[in-house]
Amino acid sequence: MAWRKLDVRCLGRLERPVSCAGAMGRNAIKEGLPGVERTAGLKLPFRAFRTAITFCLICFAWIFFRARTTADAFYIASHLGEGLLNLPHDLGSLSFIKANILMRLDKDEFIIALCVLPILLVVEVIQHMVRLRGFIEMQPVYVRWSLYYACCATLLFFGAFNRAKEFIYFQF
Repeated sequence: MAWRKLDVRCLGRLERPVSCAGAMGRNAIKEGLPGVERTAGLKLPFRAFRTAITFCLICFAWIFFRARTTADAFYIASHLGEGLLNLPHDLGSLSFIKANILMRLDKDEFIIALCVLPILLVVEVIQHMVRLRGFIEMQPVYVRWSLYYACCATLLFFGAFNRAKEFIYFQF
């Protein structure tokens, strides 16, 4: 209950609970503090372009984050464009398609991944329209627990438990 009282003090309403920091950030955008930009009035193509540029810059920064040395990172960065001329020929190779497009997954695993993506997008849209947690809490007990068990069964069935990889921060 203390969590809900925190929301009331910050926002004055309980439509979508957020922390005080989230409410302050929302107010900072409304008030237009220096260095905080509003993107609501921007046209969709420009916002999509900005998002794509940000994504490319972050992917480029990951080169330096994941490389063993800075020399390796600079080597990778300087050779990024190599092989682009061979791309049309490589797309005809089954091994290239399996390694780079199917992400080394079996055909069935890739199809399952493609089928789950729309479900994730629908959940994302629903979360923007309705407070999903509150909606689930309003359901009868048998519906809630059926959903909980279905989520757990999905994780157990589709989880990749046999693919042990070293955690990324262990290298530091």
